[in-house]
Parts: sequence; structure tokens; C-alpha cells
Amino acid sequence: MNRLAGAASLYLRQHADNPVEWWPFGDAAFDEARRRDVPVLLSIGYAACHWCHVMAHESFEDPAIAALVNRVTVPIKVDREERPDVDALYMSATQAMTGHGGWPMTVFLDHDARPFFAGTYFPPERRHGQPGFPEILASVADVWATRRDDVLEQAAELAEAVRREATFAGELLARGEPPGDRVRLARLVDALASRFDGRDGGFSSAPKFPHATWVDAALASWRSSSRADAREMSTVTLTAMARGGLFDHVAGGFARYSVDATWSVPHFEKMLSDQALLARSYLRASVWLDEPQLEWVARRTLDFVRSTMRVEGGFASGIDADAEGVEGAHVTMTASSATAILDAAGLARLAPATVARYSLSDDGPLDGACVPRLAPDADLVGTPDDQLAREALLAARGVGPQPAIDDKVLLEWNAMLAAVLAEAAWRLGREDYGTEAVTLVERLVTTHRVDGRWRRRAGPDAPLATSADLAWLLEALVSCFELDGDVAHLDAALEVTEDLLDGYWDGPRPSAAHRDAGAGLFQSHRATTGLLVRAKDVLDGATPSGASAAAYGLARLAMATSSDDVRAVAERLVTLGEPLLDAEPHAAATLVLAACLLDDGVEVAVPGDPGPTLAAARRAAPPFCVLAHGAGPLSLLDGRDDGTLYVCRRTACEAPVAEPGSVSASLTAAATWEADS
Repeated sequence: MNRLAGAASLYLRQHADNPVEWWPFGDAAFDEARRRDVPVLLSIGYAACHWCHVMAHESFEDPAIAALVNRVTVPIKVDREERPDVDALYMSATQAMTGHGGWPMTVFLDHDARPFFAGTYFPPERRHGQPGFPEILASVADVWATRRDDVLEQAAELAEAVRREATFAGELLARGEPPGDRVRLARLVDALASRFDGRDGGFSSAPKFPHATWVDAALASWRSSSRADAREMSTVTLTAMARGGLFDHVAGGFARYSVDATWSVPHFEKMLSDQALLARSYLRASVWLDEPQLEWVARRTLDFVRSTMRVEGGFASGIDADAEGVEGAHVTMTASSATAILDAAGLARLAPATVARYSLSDDGPLDGACVPRLAPDADLVGTPDDQLAREALLAARGVGPQPAIDDKVLLEWNAMLAAVLAEAAWRLGREDYGTEAVTLVERLVTTHRVDGRWRRRAGPDAPLATSADLAWLLEALVSCFELDGDVAHLDAALEVTEDLLDGYWDGPRPSAAHRDAGAGLFQSHRATTGLLVRAKDVLDGATPSGASAAAYGLARLAMATSSDDVRAVAERLVTLGEPLLDAEPHAAATLVLAACLLDDGVEVAVPGDPGPTLAAARRAAPPFCVLAHGAGPLSLLDGRDDGTLYVCRRTACEAPVAEPGSVSASLTAAATWEADS
């Protein structure tokens, strides 16, 4: 019996009709494996994953292969977006065994959830030297039956390796006097410069990922220290991504990554987290690089999310790479198809320019089709006629095959979006973005807390939240305070902080009196069951780690509330990560930025009603700052003159600035580091 029909996860429901007798992750499946004395097959993927679909069609929908799966294993299916804690543990095992990772992830476990064999995609028969999935299943069944001791010995060794890596045993230990945060940021940018592709942007060869947090670090370095190579890395990367096929020129938004080094051909899935993080990068770059066209990209990305990814309760986690089983079928086009669409829309006069603008032909690289990307001489924003052509192409896209939308409303990614929308609202003066941000946060607080515990998605049967979920929620609440000055957001953020420490902190809590207490954040809540080990989420991946996001959000909350106890927690997270920051700063870039906030963060306060001084402060807001305004009962605002700018560090303030025309110069001076720092 397949047990996935009633699952809340779209990915699990996509496998509900498989002849494979799938179980959800939990104790019941492992009990069944013990009863039958067979190993567990753990298959992990997500709804927008193209190769997950391929393996499902080739193997999990095949009756003969499914029968073999059912006979020799108890199969478990996991949505990695719903259970990032499970995914992280077994990804570590997969990478240890194979040297690489990815999805679908295919792992065989013993009855104690210990992995003993792992891989990713397996074809239905042997191809290009890779064994077929039935061959793998038969081999696993044979060694389980005939060499059980060897299997269990390997499982024990691999489980111990996973445990050590997941908990950073022996790694997060103090190693002498640490360098200052400015040195750390400089070292991070040095590491990025060594990876930078000066021609096409980005920080790797193919496949090429956006790495929004790395771009943010380079932007902050440029704005704080005028480092020229940091500006180049930011400008070249952001411009190349926006002009290439990674950016959807018809609908807006970004694909997950590019399969080539020139951003020309994307892997077509779109994830909510990527949209939020990249929109933030383009938004900040438009201000700090003085590049208005990059603001247009940020707006188009946020508007794409609001128009296309909205679902009941918030915003969807992702959009599939496939449409009716064909990867990118909803995005690719030819010169002929684009011409026909424009002709049918009464815009035939625009066809030649549109075909040229988007580099379209009838012999493109994807079965004759092309991914729209800008020609070298094409302006990024384009003309009103270009907008008319885009609208016609988008309307036609809506008639054809549509990709599935994964309707999970994840707390982490929705809070991430809310934080970005709030910042975009006050940087751009977009009231609609601000209303959306506050409404979304208020909804998340209502729907994702059940029976006193936070959930990763809404619903009483949903997995408990991760530390990253709560970290981004408190960051979103601080961002909403910066938007409207309502201290209720800060009160809510302090409550979330209490829940974070209560459910996820390892050991005694840090405080102003005991700054070196405790050993950091676990990824999963203390009540989470069934895990091989309770991991610590320290390394940034496609999104910032839970520890990094928490350190960053807590630093901002401490600055806004002048809470030394909250600051102590953020500082402890940075201190615990210092060996990593010294050895591989690019692996924890968000933690580097959190350290900069703690050491050099600027508190910008404008008491009273919104006016020209606040407007000027918003235009000039630098990196590593928190913006307080209004009449709330905060030490940053109490006893100070309305409509006056106060620039402070740890509530020690410079001379107030009463003239709006002097605000920009004051903030620039406060946020600029000395060249030799």
C-alpha cells in the first residue's frame, strides 16, 4: 500500500500513485523494516526537481522495478524542502561515499537509520558505466542477506562520520585571537575574487549558481571600503545573470542555476528562496552601485513572485522545471513561434526587433528552441514596445503547458520574502510591497504556530520548524519594524528569539553576564524524533545556514532593542564559528556579515513622524545598519528631537543632524571604513 495520498507535500503526492509502496519518514517505516528484516530505501527529492521526475518515470512507475523495491526494502519518500534536517544528514553521507551530491538522493539504511550505501540518480538499466537501479537493488539485497556484519560495520562507521560532520565535533573550537570583522570581510572577498569569472560573472564554471549571499558580501565590501574588485564582481555578475537565460525575460524571476558558464541555458525550476535573495541583491546593488536598471530587475522579480507564486496562506515554495514532462517547455521558443504570437496579437511590426532582442532562432540548442536571452546590444529594460511584446509572449505562455507549482508555504522562505519586501518597500517607496510584507508576517505568525510550537509549514501534522525558519521570521519582524516603526514587531521578534533558544540552543544560554555559554544552535527542535543525529546547521548553502541567519537577525534585533542579552547570543554564534570564518569564510558568508554588524553596525534613528529626514536616511541607508523611527519606547528614540537624524553605535551617538540635506553625507561617513582597516 502506498501511503502518500493524503500528504500535504506536493512532492509526496506526486508519488502517491506509484506502484512503489512508499512510507513517509517516521518510526513506523523503520519498525516495518525490522519486522520484515529488510533494509530501508530512502529517496529524497523535491517537486520542482527535473531528475527526480526522470527517476520516478523510469523506475518508480515501472511495475517490475517497483515490485523489486517493495520486495527487498521498505521504501521511504522525503520532500527535502519539508525536511531539510533529514536531507542534510543523508546528503552528508552521500557526499562522503560518492564525492558529490544532488537530487534525487538514493540512500539505503539499516534499522537504526544508519546509511550504508548512497547515490543520486540511477537509470533503469546500466548506462555509460553507471549501474541500473534494479542492479543496485539486487546487490543491496544480496549483501544484506549474506554479508550483514559488513553492512552494519560500514553503517556504524558512516554514521559516526556523519555525526561528527553534522555536529562539527572538534571543529568549532577557539584557535587563538581572532582577526577583526573588517579583516574577515576582506578575506571573504579575497576568496571570492579567486573564484570570480571576470568574463561572464559568477564564481564557478558550469554548472553556475547565483550565490546571492556572496554578491551581497561583495556589495557590502564596496559600499563600506570602496574596494574596486568587489564592485566589479557585483556589477559583472548581476548584469550577466539579468541579461542571460537565468533570468526569465518574459515572466520575470530567476531559474535555480545555469547549466553552462555563460548563464545562457538554465535549469528551469524556480525557487521562492532564490527569488527573495536575488531580489534583495539587485535592490541593494541598484542603490550602492547607483545602477537604476538593477532596481528594475528587483521589481520584476518581486512582482513575478506576487503574481505567479501566490497560494493560500502565503507563497509557494517552487515552480517545476518541467511542463507536461518536458524540461523548460513553458519557457523555450523559436523565432517562428515568437513571430506567430506577436502576429496573432496584432504586433507583427515588433517581431523582428523581438527576435533579435532575445537572440531567437529556429535552430536553437534545445531541440531547435531557444531560451530568451538579451543580445549584446540590447538594453536591459528596453522600450515601451519591448514591454508590449513581453506581455504578448507572456499571455501566449499561459495558454500552453504549465509547470506544477509546489504549494507548500514554508516558514523560512516566506519570512525571507517578507523581509525583502519590507526592505524594498522603504527603499523604493512602494506602499504595496510594505502592506504585503506586514500582512505576510502576521499570517505566518498565525498559521505556522500550532499547539505552542512553530511548524515549517502550516498544519498540525507538519514537521517542526528548523532554526532557519525562526531565524528568518525574526529577521522579517525586524525588517517590518524598520518599515513602519511599530515596536510590536520587535516584541514579537523577542518572543521568537525565546522560542529559538528554548527549542534549539545547545546547553546554557548566553547572556550579558555569561557570553561564552552554550554550544550553538541545532537545526531541529529538541522534540524532533527519528533523526540519526541532531545536526548543527552552520555552513551556508543555497540559502544561509540556520546559525548564520540567526546570528545576523539577532544582531539586528539587538541593535534595534539595545538588548545586551540578545547581542550576547549573536556574538556567541559568531565566536563558535570563528575557526570556519578564518579557514573558509566563503562557506559562511552570512556569518561574516553578522560579525560586521556586531562590530561595526550603525544604528540610524529618526524620531517622530515620517518626514524628509527619514526619507533621506532611507535613500542613503548603508550596509550593516538598523533603521529606527517613530515614537516607540526605545532607547534609540527616547528623549530625542523629532525629525532629527541620530547615527549611533551601541547607542553611543554622533552629533545629531537636523538638516535633511546633510543626512547622506553623515551616513556615508559613519558607514565608510578606513582604507587600512
